[in-house]
Amino acid sequence: GSSGTMFEQAVAAMAAGDLVDAELRFKEFLLQYSGYPGVYVNLAIIHSNNGNDTAAEEAINAALALDADYPPALNQQGMLLRRNGKFIEAEAAYLKAVTASPDYALAHYNLGVLNELYLQRLDAALRHFEHYQELVGEDKQVARWISDLSRRVMANQRSANAVE
Repeated sequence: GSSGTMFEQAVAAMAAGDLVDAELRFKEFLLQYSGYPGVYVNLAIIHSNNGNDTAAEEAINAALALDADYPPALNQQGMLLRRNGKFIEAEAAYLKAVTASPDYALAHYNLGVLNELYLQRLDAALRHFEHYQELVGEDKQVARWISDLSRRVMANQRSANAVE
């Protein structure tokens, strides 16, 4: 029906980088079909791209009000929290996403980034990147990170053993 077409047009506008048009189309869609958390997540992404964190947060909350365990909304919440320096809260959002849906690769990827760059937990970063790799297949960039992290984890273990 028209719901599919309207949604597809909004997604196409977003993919083409026409965020103003996409935002209007998503909002128009929500006037008729308010029960789709994915639409709010797309709006959150648009607001984030526009640097409007308040609107992004409102859209994420609207998605989570419809489905508290919706992985894309939790992932988006994690990204917003990380940008605002709230690393532990970001981790909790990502972990909730992969608990709700263990196959949600993007949250594993973001947990890898968060643990490596922001929390300096190399073991956890390695675990999440490896999990991501298993889910999506070969990602050359992530494969490089995994081999780099493996080396660093081994080196850390060696130096830790040397201290004892």
